Amino acid sequence: MSSWPLIHRLLANLGIVVIDELHSYRGVFGAHVALVLRRLRRLAAGYGARPAFVAASATIANPVELAEQVVGAPFVEVHGDTAGSGPRRFLFWRPPLRGDQSANVHENVFLEAATIFAEALLAGYSGILFGRARVSVERMLLDVQRLLGPQLAGRVSAYKSGYRADERAQIEAGLRSGQLRGVVSTNALELGIDVGALDVAVIAGYPGSTMSFWQQAGRVGRRAEREAVVVLVAGDDALDQFHIQHPQAFFGRAMEQAAVDPSNASILVGHLVCAAAERALEPDDLALFPTNAARLVERLADAGELSQGPPWRAAARGAHSEVSLRGTSRDPYTLQTERARIGTIEPPYLQRECYPGALYLHNGRGYRVASLDATTRVVRLVEESVDTRTSPIVEIAVAPREESVATREIAVGEARFVATVGPLRVREIVAGYRESYRGQSVTSQLDEPLESVLDTIGLWLDLPENLEADEPSLHALEHALVNAVPLALLCDRRDIGSSSSANRLYVYDFAEGGIGLAEKAYHVLETLLARAATLLRECPCTEGCPSCMHLPGCPQGNNSLDKVGGMALLEGHGVGGARVVERVLRRGGSTSPDDRPVTRRRRLRAVADADLRERYGARPKWLEVGGLAQAAHEGLVVVWSIGRGVAEVQPLTGGEAHWVKIIELSPPRPT
Repeated sequence: MSSWPLIHRLLANLGIVVIDELHSYRGVFGAHVALVLRRLRRLAAGYGARPAFVAASATIANPVELAEQVVGAPFVEVHGDTAGSGPRRFLFWRPPLRGDQSANVHENVFLEAATIFAEALLAGYSGILFGRARVSVERMLLDVQRLLGPQLAGRVSAYKSGYRADERAQIEAGLRSGQLRGVVSTNALELGIDVGALDVAVIAGYPGSTMSFWQQAGRVGRRAEREAVVVLVAGDDALDQFHIQHPQAFFGRAMEQAAVDPSNASILVGHLVCAAAERALEPDDLALFPTNAARLVERLADAGELSQGPPWRAAARGAHSEVSLRGTSRDPYTLQTERARIGTIEPPYLQRECYPGALYLHNGRGYRVASLDATTRVVRLVEESVDTRTSPIVEIAVAPREESVATREIAVGEARFVATVGPLRVREIVAGYRESYRGQSVTSQLDEPLESVLDTIGLWLDLPENLEADEPSLHALEHALVNAVPLALLCDRRDIGSSSSANRLYVYDFAEGGIGLAEKAYHVLETLLARAATLLRECPCTEGCPSCMHLPGCPQGNNSLDKVGGMALLEGHGVGGARVVERVLRRGGSTSPDDRPVTRRRRLRAVADADLRERYGARPKWLEVGGLAQAAHEGLVVVWSIGRGVAEVQPLTGGEAHWVKIIELSPPRPT
């Protein structure tokens, strides 16, 4: 840096650093930014500067805690909102049921969202359609263009990570100028990008957190004189259905807690080498970094990445080019067509989306993956039609890789579960793929299966053998628990992975080295298990459905799931006994027309509900899970679960969920 006099002058005179959109600095990206800011503070201090840090966020429950984790310095919270905006109307849209109503399966959320978005564009409005995954965004773009017809199809574009920088800039400029009427995007357009004055935001499925929802909704309604519309189209999974059924709780709900872990060794080692390349590391400098920095510096010196010190210097040039702020991978692959480079992709998405034979979509065009070269890190693509779809066949094996960090017992009914948190190794193998075309499906095996290894942090639950937790019941418990995690933690389902076998289930951070989610989940497991039980108990289906147990991307295709067994485990009961009771109830009674399967299921549901009322004791009719209540000393609260004479509530103004006596609650006062 000695050849950069302007940078030296900037550092010497640095007075204030403003961090906008603080809530976006979480997970892997947040850990990288946290370490970049520590390096900045170190360099500025070398020139005598002590800059003040100011952070801004409108959608986070723990702004002070997150700011201190990101910057590594104390903060004071200041409330206030001066952002200008116009009126916004919110519409929660549940697609109609498909087939047998007792199956509780709705029409496809992505096609439904694409249809609503296309209707808005045809009516002359401009807007943005959000999807949760890159593949679904490309599929929705195709549907929107088909519904718009040739005259308007060219005025809609996709937008996602992996696009070239010039391509993203061109799309953003097209939205601002009006040349583009709409864009179909992942959360890449959720934050900090001015895309002009848009009228409509359609969100295809709950985006995984209340924070993300409000950020996506905030892309529209920026003109004071014109009303904007935000449409949330609910999918079939548990979170979507929970929020569509409890809109009062959704709009009154406090923002989630954010998690960031700058001590993640997989991330920290790269930044320590960068810091040593910027200026030799002195022992006193390590106080700016997480407590494991000193140990990692010694290991980097032993590995030849740093000189023996102190002070420690980078052993080679080019350290900065080896650090990717958006991920832990240092090996992005180039997406190369016959004509041009169209973008990049990193593991683990590489194995799941770009295995040989996969159909890869890019801004409305289809490409077949011809080969994947690990030496040159190039994915070679051949242009092809978009009529078919491919999905990987994935096998997952999880096991602890080192000594656990902490263990504790959890009371679940009369049973005791043992919860452990520690390092895990996750092996994921893509052995083949399924290709679908007009309702027909063909399975193909890869000549050389693709294997990836993820060293991360996770928690695991060991269940007592007397509960008779076989594969279907344990699989159901696993899915219900994973569906409950985003209700309490600021994460998307794709931020966490899971697996289960032989009386044990794993939940882990889906990022190299971990991002702090599993550790947070470990401390609130009782709450997570209770909410998982609520999801199963309140769902009207009889055998499990996308609203309570199904998980997108489940390696077993959401097969081998037993709702009765999973519910028994969540209540601490034996699976065998629960199944016997279910069979007796199903066989009992006459053979009248009222014993048709749907009628019988409803009657069984009524029996179960009566049992719940008896077990939980009398409670007011107005009090329900997911609803609002007036607490004697806290004002309005959200009701998360109900026990015998008590309820778990969370204040709308924020704070932790806790238990209160039901007699201390009253109906919410009209506003």
